[in-house]
Amino acid sequence: MPRLKELREQRASLVVKMNEINDKANEEKRSLSTEESQQWDQIDNEVVKLTEDIERQERLDELNKENAKKQEPVPGSKREEQDPKKLEKRQMDVFAKYVCGGVLSLNNEERSVLQPLLVEEKRQSTTPGEGGYTIPTGFAGEIEKALLEFGGVLAVAGLRKTTTGNPINYPEVNDIDNKGRMIGEKGDASQGTTPITFTNKALSAYKFTSDFLPITQELLDDSFFDIPGLINDLFLERIARIVNQYLTLGTGTNQPQGVVTAAAAGTTAAANNTITGDELIDLLHAVPSAYRRNGLFMFNDNTLKAIKKLKNNEGDYIWLPGLKDGEPDTILKKPYQINDDMADIGASTKSVLFGDFNKFKVRQAGNPYLKRSEHIYIETDQIGMGLFARYDSRLIDAGVGAIKYLDHPA
Repeated sequence: MPRLKELREQRASLVVKMNEINDKANEEKRSLSTEESQQWDQIDNEVVKLTEDIERQERLDELNKENAKKQEPVPGSKREEQDPKKLEKRQMDVFAKYVCGGVLSLNNEERSVLQPLLVEEKRQSTTPGEGGYTIPTGFAGEIEKALLEFGGVLAVAGLRKTTTGNPINYPEVNDIDNKGRMIGEKGDASQGTTPITFTNKALSAYKFTSDFLPITQELLDDSFFDIPGLINDLFLERIARIVNQYLTLGTGTNQPQGVVTAAAAGTTAAANNTITGDELIDLLHAVPSAYRRNGLFMFNDNTLKAIKKLKNNEGDYIWLPGLKDGEPDTILKKPYQINDDMADIGASTKSVLFGDFNKFKVRQAGNPYLKRSEHIYIETDQIGMGLFARYDSRLIDAGVGAIKYLDHPA
């Protein structure tokens, strides 16, 4: 907590400097000079870095709290007699050994440790371990952090995790225009009932992969080899980037439906190269009030940079930094999420979204799993490894416009 407070105070002081630079130019009715523009950009980069540090620390605190809850043993159970941290570490150690030496390098006890993580496929070969292993719990936090850091949609969407990849149906109903009735003391509540029509949207499980990557046996044999670092640097970032791309821009036909694709029309900007504060207000109010309460903006980092310079009619910036622990930065007093798979401000683009992103449902089928092959790169004496994950997404709002976009003319 003390570190978060310090980071927020540092960022707040930088924002004051940014305002001073911009205000001076506005008072003198001129654009920023080259020197001022460079200074503003430099400070803004520092603000962005501090914001990332704050979000990372907040997310880490959340994960630590979740892990602490998960590791609490049930009173009277066998697990109560065991140390969850030791069990988790043991599983991670054995998984690291599997990554370096394959399943044949494991003894019977070690194989039993990984048995719950084994991913079998009906079409798999008879080669031991070709089915792959689900990433252990100890690495799960790294997966989630990578998906959040290199993504954007998963940080705010309604995520549902399932153990299998079987299709699941999400019911939806548009009842936004219906009301109840006032009746007498013995009135009949069955009269005048408006029928409710439910529809379903199916979520599948589309497979994503980092692709198999060749890794030298010499690297794996290195006693100082960082297995979590390998998984994070080589595989997780690849998975995170491709998953977010589809969760943002997917067509919904034989692939996930992206949130930009699913969003309804909100407002169109007057220009193809700028955004105004009034246009953001129009977008906000294009979303039904019931979905504005939990609403937030989504756009890429270049768009954020442009929005940070906008003011309202009173001369106040519409972007405000969060100054307290857990308080997000806001635009028009609404939080926002950066998603760099969204388009820049430009002709015929959809540059900003606003709405209740909890209505955008993301389905994760099972946990990501790693496959290891000693045969795919056998001629170069390298080991092939690849990470796989399954996701789908749909907007579940019965067409009421829970999320809408701001677009630009051609």
